[in-house]
Order: sequence, then structure tokens, then C-alpha cells
Amino acid sequence: MTSIVPAGIKMEPGRVTSGETALVTIKNNSHTVQDYDIEITGIPPDWVSPYAWIVKLMPDEQQFLALSFIVPVDGTAGRYTVSVHVTDGDGRITDLSLGELDVQPYYAFDVDIHPVEIRTTGNIRVAVANRGNITDTYAIQPRDHANALEFDPPSAELVVQDGQFDEATFAVKAKNRPLLGSSRHYELEFEIGSQRAASQKYTAQLIDNPRIPLWLASIALIGCLLLAGIARAVVLYLL
Repeated sequence: MTSIVPAGIKMEPGRVTSGETALVTIKNNSHTVQDYDIEITGIPPDWVSPYAWIVKLMPDEQQFLALSFIVPVDGTAGRYTVSVHVTDGDGRITDLSLGELDVQPYYAFDVDIHPVEIRTTGNIRVAVANRGNITDTYAIQPRDHANALEFDPPSAELVVQDGQFDEATFAVKAKNRPLLGSSRHYELEFEIGSQRAASQKYTAQLIDNPRIPLWLASIALIGCLLLAGIARAVVLYLL
């Protein structure tokens, strides 16, 4: 048995090679009819076509077979040693290396932020799903352009395997909460990215309510005025 194949095969996930990428030749060198059980090893079965087959050959007969490699979109990046495993009718086993299949990495991710609005203080969860085919590290940087908010932690880093997700939680609050007045609205931003994937930005909002709401301060003022009026009326009555 012989094999004709390039020194190495580079592939991008989701692509299909031509049928001439690897050409396998099976020849019966014996003097009897032989059945050969042939299987490709070193990669998942759905990455190559055909993956396994049986060949019946007469003495000195040979057969050629072209292999096509089909790496799925979620195929993990890396180098794979591909071999042909052959068992003949007499139980003899032959293993022949076809070379290396080099699956190229690609980088992609999705982000989910929840909640997108908090009041006064609260936690915001940032979840990152790795949609690429290789482990990647994602930096998460929260900020507000008014520099009026505090984030704990001030930043985060997630190492996420391909096909998996992880999350970081940020406690957010205003640096200086007002005693009186109306609510203040702050827009905050989360920037998420890695060295290989373009960064993405997502926004959320914090509504900072004063320690003493305006309506409560108004009621208190009215109460004070009523008490002052009553006190004045009592003084006038006594006089």
C-alpha cells in the first residue's frame, strides 16, 4: 500500500478540500484474493470522506481512492496526524501516515449583559460565549465617560474554551450620591475584546436616586410649614 499526499494540509473550518488532497493506493501483493478493511484514524469520522471502507482485490490488483477532508465550523484548531489503518483478510495490520492536517484557528464571540438598567447600586453580569474554534482570552473594561461611577472589580479577564462561555459580575454605584434633588442618569459602557478578535461595546444605565427623594422633602417642608402655622395660631390665641 502506498500513499500520495502533500507534506501538510492546511484547512479553514467550514471548508471542503478537493478529492485530490490525499490519494491512497491499495495493492494486493499476495497470491490470493484479499479483503482489506480500511479506516482513517487521527481525526473525527465526520472530518473525512470516506472514513472507512472495504476493498476486495485480486492478486496484483490495485485500487486508488481520493480522500476529501471536511472540517466543520466548530472543528477545534490544531495539528492532527492522519493515518490509514489497514487490516487484510489474514489479520495483518498496516498503519501508514498520511501527514498532518492543520486546522486554522478563527476567532468570534458573543456577549450578553444583564441587567441593562440598575437603580442607585447593583450588579451587572457580563457573559462571553466563545464562538471560535480555539481557546481565547477576553478582556472586559467597564467605564463611564462622566467618571462618576465606581466599578468593582475595575476590569476583568476571562479565559474561555471554544464552544464554552464564562461570565464576570461587576458591582456598580455612583461615587457621590446626592442628598436631595432629582434622579441622575448615567450611561456606562462595557468594552470586550481579545488580541485576535475585534472588540465589542455594550451600554447599560444607572439611575442614581438621591438619599432623600424630592417628594419626601416636599412633604417634610409642607409638614414644617403646617406646624409653624399651627404654632403661630396657638400663640396668637393665647395672647
